[in-house]
Amino acid sequence: MFDEVFDRAPLPQIIVDRRGNVVHANAQFRRLVGATAGQSVEQVFEPLSPGLLRLIRALVDDRHAFDVKDLVVRLRGGRQMSVEASGTPLESGYFIVSLVDFTERVTQATSRAQRERSETIARFAGGLAHDLNNLLAAIVATAQAGSADAQERIGDPAADFSAIIEEAERGASLARSLRAIAFDETGSWRPVSLAAEVKAAAAVLARGSSAVPIMLDISEDTPDVVGDRARLHQLVLNLLVNACDATRVNSGGVEVALSTTDTDGVELIVADHGPGVPPELRERIFQPYFTTKRRPGDGSEGGVGWGTGLGLAIVDAVARATGADVTVGDRQGGGAEFRVRWPATAVVRESSALIHHETLRDVSPALVLLADNEVALVGAVARQLRRLGHSVYAAMSAAECRRLFEQYRDSIDVAVLDVKLGDGDGRELAEQFRGARPDLGIVLMSASRTVLGASDPNTRALVKPFDVRELTLAIDRARADAREVRSA
Repeated sequence: MFDEVFDRAPLPQIIVDRRGNVVHANAQFRRLVGATAGQSVEQVFEPLSPGLLRLIRALVDDRHAFDVKDLVVRLRGGRQMSVEASGTPLESGYFIVSLVDFTERVTQATSRAQRERSETIARFAGGLAHDLNNLLAAIVATAQAGSADAQERIGDPAADFSAIIEEAERGASLARSLRAIAFDETGSWRPVSLAAEVKAAAAVLARGSSAVPIMLDISEDTPDVVGDRARLHQLVLNLLVNACDATRVNSGGVEVALSTTDTDGVELIVADHGPGVPPELRERIFQPYFTTKRRPGDGSEGGVGWGTGLGLAIVDAVARATGADVTVGDRQGGGAEFRVRWPATAVVRESSALIHHETLRDVSPALVLLADNEVALVGAVARQLRRLGHSVYAAMSAAECRRLFEQYRDSIDVAVLDVKLGDGDGRELAEQFRGARPDLGIVLMSASRTVLGASDPNTRALVKPFDVRELTLAIDRARADAREVRSA
């Protein structure tokens, strides 16, 4: 995913490793300079500009960032170009070098915004890879332990499966966050139980010998907040992680309170026993890449430390997107206290648990044509649907899907199709099937909301990963669409 986004960046850019070798060169850089991955910075920049090469060597050897303007470089064929060149160390240990062509009169404000957006993606992708590897390690370890327990007929398989699902959902949340930055995607908004998200995040952080005690004070009548569940979970988790990190330095725990406000809104309070946040830093801590976290023994000043500087920035962004305000103050007795307040207009009184219950109640059996080229996904989804009483014809290719449709055309109620099949496009199949059966319910699946956004308005969309409630709801709505066509 990162390679695709980086390659489409509007500025000529490369990423260099610690040895001074190019590991990524985007399309604009390859077009301008002709460099490719695997070359050393000496091979790339010695012909262009010896002065620029010295700056890049200082960047790689000493992590000295640079930003110089009106630098003349000599391109292939002898053509000269005036550029702004910048180099920045990334959290992952790599370095990004960007060029801006002044000869094309790119304004300084525009060029800087473009460069910072690409650097944001690069920094975030580095942190994302680290987090995903941790999630995968937890999933693999839990699966292996569960498998060993099953052979010995001990353990709790349901608990193992729940832990794996929880970690997978966290991974999906991280992936959606990256896509939101890269492609300006919006999430799937619905009523979300903040109480459930707080309990889930606290349970995750309670694991391990070094866990910080987390005390919960959750009002049972707290209404749901409207927003994307994955993003709101990330908001809660980031606040709790931040509080736990601050509290580890001192004794004590983390206090979390969730309740209704006097104005019928919702307030989340997360307080820690850490050193607190000085008043002069309370605005800056929500800025991307600013961090007060330090390695042990690091007494340096400023906003550069061992933290990524993205946790509270994500909290602020998600809060503002859902209509909330975030403030930080002093906890009574010492430490920091973060408050997130949603207004009455951002909450709903109907419980999301009731909505989920309605989704799975009184399921009317249907004949479903299911197509996806992921064998494990097809098998798992088919099992879920059959458990609910549906009949399923499963296909793992576009050709097999066409064959099943031709064979059972008149009896199929809903076709659930992945957009990207190995030998075809699910959207094209949907058009063909609907041409032959205008009253056929259609559900398109994809891991990208951007792809699904261009679908026919009469086609139901399902973003991966999804749970059985979302799947059932999509099928039910597709069948309702089909009934409307038949009655028209």
